[in-house]
Amino acid sequence: MKINKYSIGDLVEIINYGQLMWINKTEPYWEKLKGKAILENDETIWIDLRPELVGEKGKICQVKLTQKKWKYSIAFSDIQTISWFSEKQLKHTTNK
Repeated sequence: MKINKYSIGDLVEIINYGQLMWINKTEPYWEKLKGKAILENDETIWIDLRPELVGEKGKICQVKLTQKKWKYSIAFSDIQTISWFSEKQLKHTTNK
């Protein structure tokens, strides 16, 4: 089994992108979102729905393994927790 990079209680910073959504190019509305795409291939475009999360820091509060990949829930404050982030989106930090 793959060992997770982060654990509950770790302080992390969001990097690269906030929360991605993919859209198949067979959908009629994808052209309207093309300017917002951060990734694109012949069949799919990827949009960052929450780019404002990049640079935010928080604490890992939940960890789960899904489809052989670790996913993390992050508490940004006492009232806001956002799930699920991948290891590619996170880096360790020492201050909140």
